[in-house]
Amino acid sequence: MVLGILPCVASAEAPYSEEIMTLQQARDLIEGCERYAQAHELPALSMAIYDAAGNLKTFVRQDGTTVATADFAHSKGRTAAITALATSDLAKIEYADRTQPLGIPHLGALTIVQGGVPVPSVSGQHLGGLRRVRRAGGG
Repeated sequence: MVLGILPCVASAEAPYSEEIMTLQQARDLIEGCERYAQAHELPALSMAIYDAAGNLKTFVRQDGTTVATADFAHSKGRTAAITALATSDLAKIEYADRTQPLGIPHLGALTIVQGGVPVPSVSGQHLGGLRRVRRAGGG
């Protein structure tokens, strides 16, 4: 019986595959954030990188940051990772009808506080999310 289906399997289209974020890619993102922050003289940062499934790939909390920055980094990065949306875009969805917000912030693992951004691959496939690094005074 199994041998009878082998020709069908052999001629089938290529199996589904997806790109994943590697640990090295996550580390490269952290290094890029650190270079940007240094070039723009930003205060110490907390940076969290998550893969598309919402699993933490790497986290850095620089000396001088507060616990709150670490919490925000995790919340924003994970939200962007699992929704494939910037947290600011998620806020727009949440309040598209201000009389009936959807309740996204009450789901526990998600936030609509802006600053989380999805991470695409070079080919455009969703790889994960991180907390965006911005200029001082830039929000």
